[in-house]
Amino acid sequence: MYKNKCIENELLSVIIPVYNTEKYVDRCISSVLSQTYTNLEVIVINDGSTDNSLEICRKWENADSRVKIINKKNTGVSDSRNRGLEAAKGKYIGFVDSDDYIEENMYEELINSMKHNNTDLVTCGVSFFSETTQVNGLNEYPELPDKHFFLESIREGEFLFNKLMKKEIIGDLRFYNKIRYAEDLLFLFEYTDKIDKISTVNKVLYNYNTCNESSITHSVTSEDYMKKIEAGYCIMKILEKNNIDTSTEKANMVCNYMIHKKNIGKNFDYSKYDQIVKEYMNNGLLFKIKGGKNKTKLFLAYYLKGVFFVLRKLKDKKSITAGI
Repeated sequence: MYKNKCIENELLSVIIPVYNTEKYVDRCISSVLSQTYTNLEVIVINDGSTDNSLEICRKWENADSRVKIINKKNTGVSDSRNRGLEAAKGKYIGFVDSDDYIEENMYEELINSMKHNNTDLVTCGVSFFSETTQVNGLNEYPELPDKHFFLESIREGEFLFNKLMKKEIIGDLRFYNKIRYAEDLLFLFEYTDKIDKISTVNKVLYNYNTCNESSITHSVTSEDYMKKIEAGYCIMKILEKNNIDTSTEKANMVCNYMIHKKNIGKNFDYSKYDQIVKEYMNNGLLFKIKGGKNKTKLFLAYYLKGVFFVLRKLKDKKSITAGI
């Protein structure tokens, strides 16, 4: 990509949380160790796997001194990534999911871009694959997108794993252990909020597995959604600080909150979530949201919950009838 190949005198730390991915983890670690940028350490955090994942990782640890394993009880992916950050010694930080794999030149390309453009965050394209299909997801971003543009892009749908970051900038920033959904998105928002310069490698270099049944993203409960509200609250603050309108996201969050609250029932402490929703509504969200339909939906969800749920039930019944 650039005339001068990067000099490998700066260590790269690749953090891989592992939980019950025995079918995929061998390929994952192999792809990281096969990188054309060889000055790296691979920090594998076994999060209490109950299959043969740890044994597979141990084989790699015995075969290559660059592999370091942290074995712990199951405390979740956020804690695993935090443990990896604590152990990391590299100037650069990358995250890879253990059911995915990367192209052999991924980190060389990302580090070259970071050095050449003097940036603090680099991103690349992602390929989505299953047992039978593969789809390339390449966002044709500018080579040097501005911060506002990139924050908008994260909001529309971005990932943690196809990025390269700097440990010095991460500092004491950590993943929120109590949040099981969107915790990686929040971390990415918070990191981006700390920097000004971003670059893009418009090549598909990361391969994302869409068919791993053990993945945490496949089992999000209503209780998890409540915790997502906490992440969303922090994200909204960052977007607003950068003059990005958040009224649509807030309105959707309020409506969805009412639905999940009904699903959970009374045996749950809603106090802090109620406070967030109340703050949004008291700050004039109903008047900020665009579109009559959206205003009506928000009004009903917050002020006339009984009517809101009756209308939802009728709509669901109509959809079922139409499908017969």
